[in-house]
Amino acid sequence: MSEGISDVRLPRNTVTRPKNRYRSSLLILGAIVLVLVGILWITGGNSKQVVGGFIILVILYSVLVIEVVVGLRVQKRRQETRMSGLPKGGLFVGGAAIYPANGGQGKPTYGSMLLDIQGLHFTPKKDQETFEISWPNISSMNLGPANGKFGVGMLTLSLREGGERRLQVTGVNQLVDVIEKHS
Repeated sequence: MSEGISDVRLPRNTVTRPKNRYRSSLLILGAIVLVLVGILWITGGNSKQVVGGFIILVILYSVLVIEVVVGLRVQKRRQETRMSGLPKGGLFVGGAAIYPANGGQGKPTYGSMLLDIQGLHFTPKKDQETFEISWPNISSMNLGPANGKFGVGMLTLSLREGGERRLQVTGVNQLVDVIEKHS
């Protein structure tokens, strides 16, 4: 008898849902803009320079806000498109980068990651070796935010035979939902 999607139980895990850091980053940037305008005003620059500097800073801040918001929307739509094309038995699919085994030196390999009822499958973009591991071979999973990146998480797999594999994964909020649902 085959196992259904609702019957899948993932290995022991720790999940930390990423915070929406872009809001706090934009607030900090806004405060910096105000401080710079204040410095221009205090240093006695003529009013045309202060107004001109203020206008330039406001335009730059507005462009940055629009860029971040549009970028996050594009990232969300891309992930929704990937999730709508899940194969039968699939739980999650997203862009990923897998790092060398056991913290080894080297650049990550970019590709896509699929979680399904059998395990985790990583397929590189270029013709390189795929990485597949079944759920019974994973002793635990740890998912947390990737440092300095919006909407990206770091998934660390502890393997039963020893060692670990780390993957940087896009669509982390949906991955958190999947892991919480199947824990």
